[in-house]
Amino acid sequence: MSRALLAHPPILDVGEVTVYADGLDHPEGITLGPDGAIWAGGEAGQLYRVDPAARELQELGTSGGLALGVVHDARGDAYVCNPPCGGVMVFGADGRSRLYGSGAPGPVIVGPNHLVFGPGGELYVTGSGGWKQDDGLVHRILPGGRGEVWCDRLRTCPNGVALGPNGRHLYVAMTLGPGRISRVEILEDGSAGEVEDYAVLEGTLPDGLAFDANGDLYVVTYRPDAVYVVRAGTRKVELYAYDPDGQVLASPTNLAFGELDGRPALFAANIGRWHLCAMPVPVGGAPLHYPDAPSLGYDGEGTA
Repeated sequence: MSRALLAHPPILDVGEVTVYADGLDHPEGITLGPDGAIWAGGEAGQLYRVDPAARELQELGTSGGLALGVVHDARGDAYVCNPPCGGVMVFGADGRSRLYGSGAPGPVIVGPNHLVFGPGGELYVTGSGGWKQDDGLVHRILPGGRGEVWCDRLRTCPNGVALGPNGRHLYVAMTLGPGRISRVEILEDGSAGEVEDYAVLEGTLPDGLAFDANGDLYVVTYRPDAVYVVRAGTRKVELYAYDPDGQVLASPTNLAFGELDGRPALFAANIGRWHLCAMPVPVGGAPLHYPDAPSLGYDGEGTA
């Protein structure tokens, strides 16, 4: 645990971090859907939706295995990282799922962990690889499901991903070696360019990322049970929320911006327990991309 990062009191008291929805199966992935609802995945491959009005938990289907990162296209189809399947599953409106895309040049992504859509429907997916094996990769799945290795220079457990506010960089939470946030330049032709460390969080295990509308980057860490914010421009790292008892922030893994009672909120999944939590934030999140991306139809053909 980093004493330096925990040396100052957090911006937000842990008492302001509340349970938003309970009864999930050790959730890790979380996202804001195009319907305005918070969605999450479960340990047995479940896909969950939390009704924003009633705050009721709905289980919409399961792909088996393990559901990690979750994103949506404009139709509302959900794309879910599934490590046992070695790729990304897509859920249709009827709750059925099938494989959308996997790795390249091999048949699978090793440890598919988190993902984010680009504006053209390209899907950036981290393959975390084996624990402490330094074999991680960042993949890209093109619309329709064809996968490729996009960046092979972030090896030490690439985890959560987010597109930068201007779309020129992909930000990656590097859980190991040391804990840090790296970013990869996205060149004009879509290929990966320069790689640099954006912020180092020594002594932490960064897991999930989310930008707010001001360009500040929120980082949730599996260890310690905390949320940090990296300020736009200065890259100053500040402790936003910390739960020393690991009760409401309980091995938190991923983040999503949304609204709670009409006000901006930041939601976190907690794989160490059974709930999603919420905390107030000054401003809302940066817009997400919900592209008109073709998903893989149940007949095995790409559909527009």
